[in-house]
Amino acid sequence: MIPFFRKIRYRLAKDNQFLKYSRYAIGEIVLVVIGILIALYINNWNEQRKEREKFDQALVDVEREIVSNIMRCRQVLEDFNDVDLVANRVMYDELTTEDYLKEDNIQALSQIAIWYDATPIQNESYLNLKQLTGNRTRIQDSILTELSTLYTEEKRWMDVMADEAHNQAVKNRNVYTQFDWYEDWWLTGRKNEEMIKFLVNDHRHKAAVIDYSAVVLENLRRMIENFEIHGLRTYREIYEYLEKSKVDHSDSLYFEYNPDDFRHYVGTYIAYDNSRLVNTPGDSLVISIEDDKLYYTPYFEGRNTKREIIPVNKLYFRTEFGRGYYRLSFDENNNVVEHIWSNGAQRIKHKKIR
Repeated sequence: MIPFFRKIRYRLAKDNQFLKYSRYAIGEIVLVVIGILIALYINNWNEQRKEREKFDQALVDVEREIVSNIMRCRQVLEDFNDVDLVANRVMYDELTTEDYLKEDNIQALSQIAIWYDATPIQNESYLNLKQLTGNRTRIQDSILTELSTLYTEEKRWMDVMADEAHNQAVKNRNVYTQFDWYEDWWLTGRKNEEMIKFLVNDHRHKAAVIDYSAVVLENLRRMIENFEIHGLRTYREIYEYLEKSKVDHSDSLYFEYNPDDFRHYVGTYIAYDNSRLVNTPGDSLVISIEDDKLYYTPYFEGRNTKREIIPVNKLYFRTEFGRGYYRLSFDENNNVVEHIWSNGAQRIKHKKIR
């Protein structure tokens, strides 16, 4: 090819066709420049593709990390529900000496105000992803923004409230340490007559439970729920993106449920016992199945705030940003007869009417 162009230049120069030769020379230069630009573009495109593929591979680890964090949050929230059951009974003076005497695990019943389950959130995979530089697609940028919010704002508030919970537990523990029975009770959980008398009759125990409930079972729970729900939304976005991008990752979508497994939730409930001491005979709620999802729709003062249910087990569920604990009661025939919502000192009982 090169000898061919040389012959053309020689002939043009020999024929003294300067203008034609000049135009040809310029054209040749333009072609060379275009070739270089195309090569640079292809090389740059390949580099960007490699960077995006590296991002996707790191995202697989992030997906796995989020699943682990959501599971951890759900376990802690389920434990909080069990603690709230006891705390609610303490605040309403429903625990008697007989209840403590017949309880096998006295520690679980009596130490609720001085212990809480921490929620260590892992974010190493997210930090590794964040350190990757280079061009990203619009969807990748969107995912990274969601992750940033999750692991900065949501996690930060969780950490703040976890510190508050720790401080409250220490403060409450100082109330109990002044008694002779404290050491044996804390280490072994053995029943003690003086300890049970204190738990049933002393206002300091009830006050400690109320303060603990406000900090841990209300505020910390809310922060954990916010992280879990935001994490679930981000996880689904990551899963769908990896599926569309045909990236090898988890085999199935976690945290989905079959609403038919929880069909016993479904029904209409009317409030009949309200701890807020207001007349609310018209308060009601409906639990329904729509588009293969469970929904919780309370009607209060003419308003409704429909939200999706997060089923936990047969007896207990949560709702998206529901601010509390939701439980069901059954009769001797295993039929649902009652729904109880509680949030710290607040408690509302709803009778199932259909």
